[in-house]
Amino acid sequence: MLERFSSGARRIVSLAEDEARRLGHGHVGTEHVLLGMLSAGEGVGARALVASGATLEGARQKVADAVPVEERGVGAGELQLTDRARRVLERASRLSLRQHDEQVDSEHVLLSLLDVEGTAGQVLRGLGIDLAGLRAIVASTAGKGAVTERASPRCAECGSPLETSLAHRILTSHADARQPRQLLVAYCSVCAGRRSAPPPCRPGSTSRLEERRIAGPGDGQIRRGRRQPGHRTSRMHQQ
Repeated sequence: MLERFSSGARRIVSLAEDEARRLGHGHVGTEHVLLGMLSAGEGVGARALVASGATLEGARQKVADAVPVEERGVGAGELQLTDRARRVLERASRLSLRQHDEQVDSEHVLLSLLDVEGTAGQVLRGLGIDLAGLRAIVASTAGKGAVTERASPRCAECGSPLETSLAHRILTSHADARQPRQLLVAYCSVCAGRRSAPPPCRPGSTSRLEERRIAGPGDGQIRRGRRQPGHRTSRMHQQ
């Protein structure tokens, strides 16, 4: 699992086991991976955590409060990863591949910790860490704003992040009277809320509602809408 992990990311996993033993826990969970990152004290992940206000001692206390000590003691063998901790490391590897990075580094591990709901997230919230702000710090510290932008798409019209502005409605289509269909319509709630009226036409452009043509004998005749540039109205001369 750790084949593509950098030396710094491997050290986080190793320190996570040390932190679990230190606290008398018989497993390595997401909370211990978080402690391992803070204990390493280097890399984008650790710097982002410190910049957000997290401390190793504060996080240790929160973990100790959240996870009970193993009553039978901790054995000398290698501690097993919990399912969620394993999911974090696997997700970190996939994330690095999506970002076309050669190795898995601490920032991939931290972002995966934030994605997988576990004790690590509870610890961070208990420390008063703004998780959305922490993501932004990771992006700016790693210098990968473009990748973050791709992972969190924005509205093409107003630029609002769709994570928070995407809304939807369910409409019923009666095009087929025998079998009505329900349609899911997604839209940006920010720029859609600003449109109380259709947007004005730019000079030289044609609005979608500007002109409708009818087929048949009168084809080419304007049914309704504005006159096009160059269109002239001529009076009919009486015969």
